[in-house]
Amino acid sequence: MKTKTIIFDFDGVIIDTSSIKAEAFEKLFRKFGKKIGTIAKNYHLKNEGISRFEKFTYLKKKYLTKKNKTISNSNLNEQYSNIVLNQIIKKKLSYGFLSFIKNNFNNYNFFISSSSPEDELKYIIKKKKITKFFKYIYGYPPVKKNQIKKIIKLNNLDIKNVWYVGDTNEDFKVSKSLKISFMGYVKYGNKFKYHNINIIENFNEISLIN
Repeated sequence: MKTKTIIFDFDGVIIDTSSIKAEAFEKLFRKFGKKIGTIAKNYHLKNEGISRFEKFTYLKKKYLTKKNKTISNSNLNEQYSNIVLNQIIKKKLSYGFLSFIKNNFNNYNFFISSSSPEDELKYIIKKKKITKFFKYIYGYPPVKKNQIKKIIKLNNLDIKNVWYVGDTNEDFKVSKSLKISFMGYVKYGNKFKYHNINIIENFNEISLIN
């Protein structure tokens, strides 16, 4: 039997960062106006799964004045990271995740593919002391689709044995476009109710991958 590969999203899967990052978007853009702060927060929540840099670009173009549009994405990212990083490190891993990877890293190839910046992602994973369980940790850039393509190509993987575990419809779309199996991690409600896909609510259920 060929070894299965499980590629995990990070935000909302390994750690529930949703509220932290939503509040960070509001705080980051609030200085341009209270209304813009609220817009930024809502835009982030509606577009979880894509890179923050894409969100910065859209929000600047759509809502900021000509003067404020000149602020760079790298500047915004530095401010954003300063808001979220320590908060994320303090958060616990998702229920059952640590025991699952500890008990199964010899049985599966584990990777991470995330829209968070790769250097930031690796730093968080190192702080959580779980780096050794993953073959590699990929973050932005490039976008998730290209990250996963790279994982498959460099490791000569059979797509029939590759699963992606994500928590957003964007993750589902990426998996579908690459013809790999998808498992939806759902903590609050069922955002995948319109799709006939496997769902888990905690990582004790991930044994469904067999």
